[in-house]
Amino acid sequence: MANPLFERNLLNYEKLPSLIKDMHDVQSIVTAIGISDVVLGKSKAAVFLARIFGFPDEGVNLSITVTFEKKGNDELLFRDYGSRKFQTIFKDHPQPGYVYELFGPLWFEVQCECSEDGIKMIIKKCRLWNVIPLPFFLLPKTNAMEKVNDDKYHFDVDISMPLIGRIIWYKGHLEKIISSQAA
Repeated sequence: MANPLFERNLLNYEKLPSLIKDMHDVQSIVTAIGISDVVLGKSKAAVFLARIFGFPDEGVNLSITVTFEKKGNDELLFRDYGSRKFQTIFKDHPQPGYVYELFGPLWFEVQCECSEDGIKMIIKKCRLWNVIPLPFFLLPKTNAMEKVNDDKYHFDVDISMPLIGRIIWYKGHLEKIISSQAA
């Protein structure tokens, strides 16, 4: 059986806290539940983009269920906020330390920096349908990380766009509840 996607692609994976490695040890399906705070951008364009991509409504202490699912060599990530759901797909990248993250027709090249503190994720490039490159000045800006605090897996993702500002900032913590192995 192949190693999980993040283990295959990330440099210094062994430095990560065991809680983060455990969350990404996707052999079939991993389900986690938790609490999340969501802040949406205030501009009309930001609200429009948040709705198109299915981002959750703004709120504090929102329930979230996250499912990591292995599909072939890929890892699907479903985020369920009850009334709103969105997903991305992680794929192998030919350059060590990177993964592709697909969000609808957008293919992001994401550099992942691993340390004892967690994973910091930085968008380096984006292509529409993995064919048409977006100019650098149009790339979404992210401040995204996974870390461990108080013996809990935490996520913190802040997404903005040039000329539009913040689209969404969601952060919170998760606890792994189910991990099923491939048959």
